[in-house]
Amino acid sequence: MTARPCIGGREYTGGFPYMPAKRRLVVRIPRSNATCVVRPRNNARVPRVFIGMQRLFVWLFGAGLALAGCGGTVAAMAADAPEFTHSSPTEWLNSAPLKLSGLRGSPVLIEFWTFDCYNCRNTLRWLKAIHDEYGPRGLKIVGVHTPELPQERDPASVRAAVKELGITWTVMIDGDFSYWRAMKNRYWPAFFLVDAQGRIVLGAFGELHRGEKRGDAMEAAIRERLAP
Repeated sequence: MTARPCIGGREYTGGFPYMPAKRRLVVRIPRSNATCVVRPRNNARVPRVFIGMQRLFVWLFGAGLALAGCGGTVAAMAADAPEFTHSSPTEWLNSAPLKLSGLRGSPVLIEFWTFDCYNCRNTLRWLKAIHDEYGPRGLKIVGVHTPELPQERDPASVRAAVKELGITWTVMIDGDFSYWRAMKNRYWPAFFLVDAQGRIVLGAFGELHRGEKRGDAMEAAIRERLAP
Protein backbone atom coordinates (compact mmCIF):
# COMPACT_ATOMS: atom_id res chain seq x y z
CA MET A 1 0.00 0.00 0.00
CA THR A 2 1.22 3.53 -0.77
CA ALA A 3 0.17 6.00 1.88
CA ARG A 4 -0.77 9.54 0.94
CA PRO A 5 -0.68 12.77 2.93
CA CYS A 6 -3.88 14.24 4.34
CA ILE A 7 -5.08 17.09 6.48
CA GLY A 8 -3.58 15.82 9.71
CA GLY A 9 -0.12 16.57 8.42
CA ARG A 10 0.70 18.05 5.09
CA GLU A 11 -2.15 17.90 2.59
CA TYR A 12 -5.68 19.25 2.55
CA THR A 13 -8.24 18.45 -0.12
CA GLY A 14 -11.26 20.68 -0.21
CA GLY A 15 -13.23 23.53 -1.66
CA PHE A 16 -16.43 25.42 -1.22
CA PRO A 17 -19.52 23.24 -0.78
CA TYR A 18 -20.94 24.23 -4.16
CA MET A 19 -17.82 23.22 -6.07
CA PRO A 20 -17.83 19.82 -7.83
CA ALA A 21 -15.39 17.34 -6.27
CA LYS A 22 -13.29 17.20 -9.44
CA ARG A 23 -12.65 20.93 -9.18
CA ARG A 24 -11.57 20.99 -5.58
CA LEU A 25 -8.07 21.99 -4.69
CA VAL A 26 -5.30 20.09 -2.98
CA VAL A 27 -3.09 22.01 -0.58
CA ARG A 28 0.23 20.47 0.36
CA ILE A 29 1.89 22.04 3.38
CA PRO A 30 5.52 21.04 3.96
CA ARG A 31 6.79 20.34 7.48
CA SER A 32 8.61 23.68 7.40
CA ASN A 33 5.24 25.42 6.98
CA ALA A 34 7.11 27.81 4.68
CA THR A 35 5.00 27.46 1.56
CA CYS A 36 1.80 25.89 0.30
CA VAL A 37 1.49 24.29 -3.12
CA VAL A 38 -2.01 24.47 -4.58
CA ARG A 39 -3.17 22.52 -7.61
CA PRO A 40 -6.56 21.54 -9.04
CA ARG A 41 -7.58 17.95 -8.33
CA ASN A 42 -7.33 15.80 -11.49
CA ASN A 43 -5.97 18.87 -13.34
CA ALA A 44 -9.56 19.98 -14.00
CA ARG A 45 -10.20 23.42 -15.45
CA VAL A 46 -11.50 25.77 -12.77
CA PRO A 47 -13.22 29.10 -13.50
CA ARG A 48 -10.97 32.06 -12.63
CA VAL A 49 -13.41 33.46 -10.09
CA PHE A 50 -13.39 30.17 -8.19
CA ILE A 51 -9.60 29.94 -8.37
CA GLY A 52 -9.29 33.36 -6.78
CA MET A 53 -11.83 32.55 -4.07
CA GLN A 54 -10.29 29.17 -3.35
CA ARG A 55 -6.75 30.59 -3.23
CA LEU A 56 -7.91 33.10 -0.62
CA PHE A 57 -9.61 30.28 1.31
CA VAL A 58 -6.50 28.10 1.02
CA TRP A 59 -4.18 30.92 2.13
CA LEU A 60 -6.26 31.63 5.22
CA PHE A 61 -6.60 27.90 5.99
CA GLY A 62 -2.90 27.27 5.45
CA ALA A 63 -1.96 30.20 7.65
CA GLY A 64 -4.15 28.80 10.39
CA LEU A 65 -2.57 25.37 10.09
CA ALA A 66 0.91 26.88 10.12
CA LEU A 67 0.15 28.66 13.39
CA ALA A 68 -1.29 25.45 14.82
CA GLY A 69 1.58 23.26 13.66
CA CYS A 70 -0.54 21.63 10.94
CA GLY A 71 -3.04 20.37 13.47
CA GLY A 72 -5.46 21.62 16.05
CA THR A 73 -7.14 21.01 19.36
CA VAL A 74 -10.65 21.92 20.45
CA ALA A 75 -11.13 21.84 24.20
CA ALA A 76 -14.27 21.79 26.37
CA MET A 77 -16.62 20.87 23.53
CA ALA A 78 -19.29 19.81 26.07
CA ALA A 79 -21.45 18.07 23.48
CA ASP A 80 -23.04 14.64 23.71
CA ALA A 81 -21.35 12.19 21.36
CA PRO A 82 -23.76 10.63 18.84
CA GLU A 83 -24.47 6.92 18.92
CA PHE A 84 -22.44 4.70 16.58
CA THR A 85 -24.21 4.42 13.25
CA HIS A 86 -23.26 0.85 12.23
CA SER A 87 -24.58 -2.35 13.76
CA SER A 88 -23.70 -5.11 11.27
CA PRO A 89 -21.00 -7.53 12.46
CA THR A 90 -19.35 -7.15 9.05
CA GLU A 91 -18.74 -3.47 9.82
CA TRP A 92 -16.85 -4.10 13.06
CA LEU A 93 -13.34 -5.45 13.47
CA ASN A 94 -11.66 -6.78 16.63
CA SER A 95 -15.00 -6.64 18.45
CA ALA A 96 -18.67 -7.43 18.20
CA PRO A 97 -20.77 -4.38 17.26
CA LEU A 98 -20.70 -1.78 20.02
CA LYS A 99 -23.04 0.95 21.15
CA LEU A 100 -21.47 4.09 22.53
CA SER A 101 -24.19 4.17 25.17
CA GLY A 102 -23.00 0.73 26.25
CA LEU A 103 -19.56 2.14 27.02
CA ARG A 104 -20.84 4.65 29.58
CA GLY A 105 -18.72 4.59 32.68
CA SER A 106 -15.48 4.46 30.66
CA PRO A 107 -13.70 7.18 28.68
CA VAL A 108 -13.68 6.49 24.94
CA LEU A 109 -11.16 7.77 22.42
CA ILE A 110 -12.65 7.89 18.92
CA GLU A 111 -10.23 8.21 16.01
CA PHE A 112 -11.23 8.89 12.41
CA TRP A 113 -8.67 7.41 10.04
CA THR A 114 -8.22 5.82 6.64
CA PHE A 115 -5.56 3.27 5.82
CA ASP A 116 -3.81 5.01 2.92
CA CYS A 117 -3.26 8.23 4.89
CA TYR A 118 0.35 8.40 6.07
CA ASN A 119 -0.49 10.92 8.80
CA CYS A 120 -2.87 8.32 10.22
CA ARG A 121 -0.07 5.78 10.05
CA ASN A 122 2.37 8.19 11.68
CA THR A 123 -0.01 8.44 14.64
CA LEU A 124 -0.14 4.67 15.15
CA ARG A 125 2.88 4.68 17.45
CA TRP A 126 1.11 7.14 19.77
CA LEU A 127 -2.17 5.20 19.61
CA LYS A 128 -0.51 1.89 20.37
CA ALA A 129 1.28 3.40 23.37
CA ILE A 130 -1.97 4.92 24.64
CA HIS A 131 -3.82 1.63 24.13
CA ASP A 132 -1.15 -0.40 25.92
CA GLU A 133 -0.85 1.99 28.87
CA TYR A 134 -4.44 3.10 29.44
CA GLY A 135 -6.47 0.22 28.01
CA PRO A 136 -5.92 -1.90 31.13
CA ARG A 137 -7.08 1.08 33.20
CA GLY A 138 -10.39 1.36 31.37
CA LEU A 139 -9.83 3.47 28.27
CA LYS A 140 -11.75 2.28 25.20
CA ILE A 141 -10.45 3.12 21.74
CA VAL A 142 -12.67 2.94 18.67
CA GLY A 143 -11.09 3.59 15.30
CA VAL A 144 -13.63 4.80 12.75
CA HIS A 145 -12.41 3.94 9.27
CA THR A 146 -13.98 6.45 6.89
CA PRO A 147 -12.60 6.09 3.34
CA GLU A 148 -11.50 8.74 0.91
CA LEU A 149 -10.05 6.83 -2.05
CA PRO A 150 -11.82 4.02 -3.95
CA GLN A 151 -9.54 1.25 -2.64
CA GLU A 152 -10.31 2.29 0.93
CA ARG A 153 -14.00 1.53 0.43
CA ASP A 154 -13.46 -2.23 0.20
CA PRO A 155 -14.11 -3.82 3.63
CA ALA A 156 -11.72 -6.67 2.80
CA SER A 157 -8.95 -4.13 2.22
CA VAL A 158 -9.74 -2.47 5.54
CA ARG A 159 -9.49 -5.83 7.31
CA ALA A 160 -6.17 -6.54 5.62
CA ALA A 161 -4.82 -3.12 6.59
CA VAL A 162 -5.91 -3.54 10.22
CA LYS A 163 -4.04 -6.84 10.35
CA GLU A 164 -0.98 -5.49 8.53
CA LEU A 165 -0.73 -2.42 10.78
CA GLY A 166 -1.11 -4.44 13.99
CA ILE A 167 -4.25 -2.62 15.12
CA THR A 168 -5.80 -4.54 18.00
CA TRP A 169 -8.41 -2.07 19.26
CA THR A 170 -11.96 -1.92 17.94
CA VAL A 171 -12.52 -0.57 14.43
CA MET A 172 -15.87 0.44 12.97
CA ILE A 173 -16.07 0.61 9.16
CA ASP A 174 -17.87 3.84 8.29
CA GLY A 175 -18.10 3.28 4.54
CA ASP A 176 -21.15 5.49 4.09
CA PHE A 177 -19.73 8.43 6.10
CA SER A 178 -22.75 8.30 8.42
CA TYR A 179 -20.69 8.58 11.63
CA TRP A 180 -18.35 11.10 10.01
CA ARG A 181 -21.41 13.30 9.36
CA ALA A 182 -22.92 12.62 12.77
CA MET A 183 -19.72 13.85 14.41
CA LYS A 184 -19.44 16.75 11.93
CA ASN A 185 -15.87 15.68 11.27
CA ARG A 186 -13.75 16.98 8.38
CA TYR A 187 -10.27 15.57 8.98
CA TRP A 188 -8.03 12.49 8.83
CA PRO A 189 -6.82 11.74 11.44
CA ALA A 190 -9.16 13.29 13.97
CA PHE A 191 -9.60 12.40 17.63
CA PHE A 192 -12.52 12.88 20.00
CA LEU A 193 -12.29 12.07 23.69
CA VAL A 194 -15.64 11.09 25.17
CA ASP A 195 -15.98 11.05 28.95
CA ALA A 196 -17.74 8.44 31.08
CA GLN A 197 -21.02 10.35 30.73
CA GLY A 198 -20.89 10.30 26.93
CA ARG A 199 -19.84 13.91 26.39
CA ILE A 200 -17.13 15.03 23.98
CA VAL A 201 -14.60 16.82 26.17
CA LEU A 202 -11.67 17.23 23.80
CA GLY A 203 -11.08 17.06 20.06
CA ALA A 204 -7.90 17.19 18.02
CA PHE A 205 -6.95 16.79 14.38
CA GLY A 206 -3.58 15.93 12.89
CA GLU A 207 -0.81 13.64 14.02
CA LEU A 208 -0.46 13.09 17.78
CA HIS A 209 2.90 12.26 19.34
CA ARG A 210 4.32 12.03 22.82
CA GLY A 211 6.55 14.97 23.64
CA GLU A 212 4.45 17.29 21.45
CA LYS A 213 1.85 19.72 22.79
CA ARG A 214 -1.32 18.27 21.29
CA GLY A 215 -0.44 14.64 21.94
CA ASP A 216 0.52 15.37 25.53
CA ALA A 217 -2.66 17.41 26.05
CA MET A 218 -4.82 14.54 24.83
CA GLU A 219 -2.95 12.04 26.99
CA ALA A 220 -3.33 14.28 30.05
CA ALA A 221 -7.07 14.56 29.39
CA ILE A 222 -7.29 10.75 29.17
CA ARG A 223 -5.46 10.33 32.49
CA GLU A 224 -7.78 12.82 34.18
CA ARG A 225 -10.80 10.73 33.26
CA LEU A 226 -9.45 7.37 34.39
CA ALA A 227 -9.89 5.99 37.87
CA PRO A 228 -6.72 6.32 39.98
